[in-house]
Amino acid sequence: VSQSRYIAEWLAWLDHYFSTLAQSEWSEGLKKGLQDLMVSEMESLSFLFARLLGKWFGSEGLILLDPTFIPFRKYCATAFTCLLEESRRLHLHLEKGSADLRDRGYEHPLSWKKNQAHLYIYIEGERTELYWLNDTQLQTAMGKMYSLAELKDLAHHSPHVFSPNVVFRPLLQEMTIPTLAFVAGPSELSYWATLRPLFHHLQRKMPYLISRIRITLIDQRCLRACQQIGFTPIEMISQLAEIKNEFLKSLGANEIEQLFQNSEAKFEQIDHYRDWE
Repeated sequence: VSQSRYIAEWLAWLDHYFSTLAQSEWSEGLKKGLQDLMVSEMESLSFLFARLLGKWFGSEGLILLDPTFIPFRKYCATAFTCLLEESRRLHLHLEKGSADLRDRGYEHPLSWKKNQAHLYIYIEGERTELYWLNDTQLQTAMGKMYSLAELKDLAHHSPHVFSPNVVFRPLLQEMTIPTLAFVAGPSELSYWATLRPLFHHLQRKMPYLISRIRITLIDQRCLRACQQIGFTPIEMISQLAEIKNEFLKSLGANEIEQLFQNSEAKFEQIDHYRDWE
């Protein structure tokens, strides 16, 4: 996707996207700036994104790295070889990490397929997944077979034909450009926690995971609704499940039944009007 050059499709998407938004005094200027960038930056979507971030945040000392940059991919050769060799064992550790999270009451955000190698290979410009057939052979999703020795040799001489999937991406990242800390949202924290046993297996240190600052904006309508029912916005956000349960407990069985009947009547009324359209 990062190497896409479909400028016409990008411009059409941009028009559609802005048509779905409420217009403000900045909308037209922002749209025009994006259109100009798309027309002038025809190299790839990756370069377009870099130009956009540079325009917005370049003065802050932003450093950008394109992971598909061929010299960088050559630097990744050793890491790709290691991931190929350890892929099956890392998959077992992934299952363990997922089970550990579930046992502790957390949901894991990752999914995978049986015998997945968690690596892609590019064949004639098309990216396809690799799967294990046995301890020494792999097969692509398109049916092409490779021996492990062939793939390791390919990783050594042509690492640019490989790319990691969502499971191996953090591993490759920390094997090539180790970071001290990673600022993450709630889903990302769970995602990285699932990978903890994989880092330990590779004898690599995970970066410190720092929870990203989160802000909830409360408009006047929501604020008035909270005040009417006697709760502050903070209580509504932090204790929503308890508040809902207390509300349901305060209702008698007859009142709950009446609520459902009223809801069904409203749905039937909506269906009736829809039939007339």
